[in-house]
Amino acid sequence: MKKYKEKYIEWLERKNNKNIKKTTSNKKKKSKKKFYDYIKDSHGNIYRIKINEKELKAPENFSIINNTEETVLYFYKIIQYIKTHSGSRFNALFFNVAHIKKMSIDAIMYLLAIIYNFNNLKTSILRIKGNGPRDKDIKRKMVSSGFFNMIKYKTSNIISNDNNTQEILYGELVDGIAASRVIKLAENYFGLKKCFKFLYNIIIELMTNTKSHAYGNSHFTINSWYLYAECIDDKMYITFIDTGLGIPDTILKKVLENLKDKYTKINRDAQYMLSALKGDFRTRTREKNRNKGLPEIFNYYKDNKIENLKIVSCYGKIDTHRQCYDINEYAIGINSYLYGTVFYLEIHKNNFQT
Repeated sequence: MKKYKEKYIEWLERKNNKNIKKTTSNKKKKSKKKFYDYIKDSHGNIYRIKINEKELKAPENFSIINNTEETVLYFYKIIQYIKTHSGSRFNALFFNVAHIKKMSIDAIMYLLAIIYNFNNLKTSILRIKGNGPRDKDIKRKMVSSGFFNMIKYKTSNIISNDNNTQEILYGELVDGIAASRVIKLAENYFGLKKCFKFLYNIIIELMTNTKSHAYGNSHFTINSWYLYAECIDDKMYITFIDTGLGIPDTILKKVLENLKDKYTKINRDAQYMLSALKGDFRTRTREKNRNKGLPEIFNYYKDNKIENLKIVSCYGKIDTHRQCYDINEYAIGINSYLYGTVFYLEIHKNNFQT
């Protein structure tokens, strides 16, 4: 066996270390691949233009209802970038969700809503790209939500991959057939004969809310709704996203002036939302408690038919799952603005027929 001198061994080690550094450097260069587009001037000359790619990294806990501050800020940055660069062919937006460790369906549904809105911007030529999560369970959940199908085919038809335990629906108007599909899911999964009225009322009121929130909407988003219903064990979990105006934005300006000094600035929107749930004032539709709406849903919660109710809209959040002694403590201010409204409800199977 050949014996190497100490100096030669040291030289080999240095060489190996250099090779390792070189390989690592090459991998980094490959990961930072540059993208180009080509333009032709009036004389027929072709020029190569670099595409400026903006990467937005999602929070590790990707959830509007459970990690509100970070996730709402993430979506706000996305929408602001799209609004600013939608007319530029030399910019690209990259959704980075590879590293997420926790995820709730509301975050994926909201991302679906943004992509659908973007696909319907006729003037937009911005490139949008992204990756998938490394975590297998999270990736499976994202696949079953129909997220990748919607991106691939650029369609609003969200196709669920598990129709026995979940329904994923989209619409722009009040849709009784869609509501009936959620009812059928609950009846089949829990073996119920009929759970029509209670569940139907909740879904229709949420859809009606979307229609009324379309009033005066000049936001980036299209007035539409996204509904996700899933049955697990003894409960149904419902996530409903309304992409029209947020609840605080629908309140009449005159009413806002009267309430402005009543609430502290930090949680003003949340207090407006709580007042809307109580039915204290009119919205821009100028109809008090239009179809009972939010107050009826809040009454279902107070009657224990809804076990957990969370709402996020504009700069406010309602969280009934908090341990507090005063109902006003359900209202929480948030630092970033959420376009539209996210509703989250949990309903036990025993409450469907009561």
